[in-house]
Amino acid sequence: MIGSLMMCVSVVILLIGMLAGIAMGITQNFVLAPAHAHLNLVGGVVGMGVDAVTGAALDHKPNPVEVTLQPTRPAAAPRPAKPPARKPAKPQPQS
Repeated sequence: MIGSLMMCVSVVILLIGMLAGIAMGITQNFVLAPAHAHLNLVGGVVGMGVDAVTGAALDHKPNPVEVTLQPTRPAAAPRPAKPPARKPAKPQPQS
């Protein structure tokens, strides 16, 4: 439970850092570049660390379903190939 919460928090921190970088790139004002870098670093490292310790990425809700499909009846036998159609013979000119 706490692992999933911390993963969400780290994703939010990472997104804030990315949005700050996008805003800085658009405005060409790089005063907050250290904050942007640290938010990205903290968000990514916290996310990876929490996942490594708790396995939070494996705890999906709802858990994925694994399905094995079985045929309900055997497959039909393949049809034989049709022979190529013949072209009608041209009539021979009479002499």
